[in-house]
Amino acid sequence: MAGLRSPWAKRRKIVLADLIEERWCLPAPDHPVGALVVEAFRQSGLELPKRSVTVGSAQFTSNLLAKGQFLGVHGTTFLRFLPPSVRLKILPVELPVPETAISLVALKDRTLSPAAQLFVDWTHEFTKSLAPK
Repeated sequence: MAGLRSPWAKRRKIVLADLIEERWCLPAPDHPVGALVVEAFRQSGLELPKRSVTVGSAQFTSNLLAKGQFLGVHGTTFLRFLPPSVRLKILPVELPVPETAISLVALKDRTLSPAAQLFVDWTHEFTKSLAPK
C-alpha cells in the first residue's frame, strides 16, 4: 500500500524487489501480518527492507502511508473501514504468501453452541459481501 501522493501510486507494474530501498512501515515480525511480510520477502529471495519502522497499530500505519513517505501492508478487510480522509492505494505487487484458512471443527452429531453458530452465520454473511459482484 502507498499513499496517493507516493510516486509508487502512479505505477502500473511493480515487483517487490523494486521497493526494497523504500521506507516501510511494518508490523513486528511476530505479528500475523508481519510474519506474512517476512515470508513474502523470503519467498522472493529478498532481505527485509533496512529502511523501515515497526508499528503495532494499523491506524497509525495508515496515517503514515497516507502522507506518502512510507509503504506498508494491510489486509483487505481492514481497508473497508478506513475513514475517507485516509487515502491509500493498493499497489500492483504480488506477495508470494499462501492464503490462510479459518476453520471450525465440530463433533459429529453434536449441535453447535449458540456462539459457534453465530460465528458460522456471521462468517457466511460477511464472506458474501467480499465476493466479486
